[in-house]
Amino acid sequence: MSGTSIAAPHVTGAASVLMELNPEMSADYIRALLDYSANLYGSPDEYGNGIVDLEYAVEINDKFKKLYEKHIAKEEKNEKKKEKQKEKFWGEVLKTIPQNEKAVETFTELDVVEGMWKEEIHTYVVDAGVKDLQLSFTYEQMQVLLYAAAYPDKEDSFLEDMDDNPYHGFLWQRQYKIRIVNNKKEKYDYKPLYNSNYIANYIFLTKVARAYGNAASISRGNMFQNDYDRILEDITTTRLGAKTWEQVFSSLNTERGVNLSATPENKKLFIYGIAMHCISDTFAHSTWKDEGDKLTKIIHDKDWNKNADNSTYVSMRYLTAKEAVRSVLIKAYNGTEGTLYDFVFPAATFSGYYLGNFAPYAQKAAPDLYSSLKSYIERGDLAYNASNYDFGGYTYYIP
Repeated sequence: MSGTSIAAPHVTGAASVLMELNPEMSADYIRALLDYSANLYGSPDEYGNGIVDLEYAVEINDKFKKLYEKHIAKEEKNEKKKEKQKEKFWGEVLKTIPQNEKAVETFTELDVVEGMWKEEIHTYVVDAGVKDLQLSFTYEQMQVLLYAAAYPDKEDSFLEDMDDNPYHGFLWQRQYKIRIVNNKKEKYDYKPLYNSNYIANYIFLTKVARAYGNAASISRGNMFQNDYDRILEDITTTRLGAKTWEQVFSSLNTERGVNLSATPENKKLFIYGIAMHCISDTFAHSTWKDEGDKLTKIIHDKDWNKNADNSTYVSMRYLTAKEAVRSVLIKAYNGTEGTLYDFVFPAATFSGYYLGNFAPYAQKAAPDLYSSLKSYIERGDLAYNASNYDFGGYTYYIP
């Protein structure tokens, strides 16, 4: 954003911290410190003194104060002598205190939902959502969210097997066989084993986040037993998957360049990130393309133009996933539970595709809300049960 309405509270907040550090100093001193410590982001004609940088202002405060007290704090009524004092002060400041030319921290639009589909997509969606919603996450909190949003896809997370755990938005848990092709392992002969309710799983994960990882303290409710058991196995207050929380944050620190510990609040934010992965993956992994007279399941096709992780293939899937992630970001920011509302958008957003089992899963996960929201989710009224699924192919006719 730009403009004085958003700039004023930022400067006021920084000034108040500096005044608390320097209760004996004048307002002119605070102004001078803010001006000099600001980041030299661009041309002074366009950016003035630059972008407020409270961290650097605190860092240089002691040196800056000594020079100010040496040259300017002394009472001087003669205007010429006052100007001379200022010249000496700024001259010595420039010689002894480096100007702020460090890179401005930004969250690029290439960085969060590409992480749910591809890692960079997952992180892009989270990042863009925070920007658009103007949520005041700290830099460190953003690193937790960005890393966690893509974490279930990481090979060493022990959560990455998309066919055998409830974090990737699949409507079935499946088994498969492995064969060797050109000296590489290849999965084949997928067999759905049992239903997995991606809506109930997402809602449960937000509850686990609010419990700081204590999944065992939350009742199963309307979840499928297999999903509930797996999350209880994977998420506790001491570990995530096969790793301790300390090991998880050690990897986070290495990848994101921060120094964070596995505090309850950080674990809470991390699990919200996993919930984002779950809800966004639904639009990649449990969708059927609407071809007019038939529905074709969107899969991880070798042809990238038709691949489930391609955000341009039936692009409304991706755009709706972005909106879903923004709903979760608000939940994470406020520390509240997810609901069926986080999946429900105007019918136009479902243009070109269907979500498998959406209506029956919504009814099971949130029976009270389902009746009032049913008109918004008619495009999800496809019901495929693992037990009577046609294993013969991936093309289905509209019922």
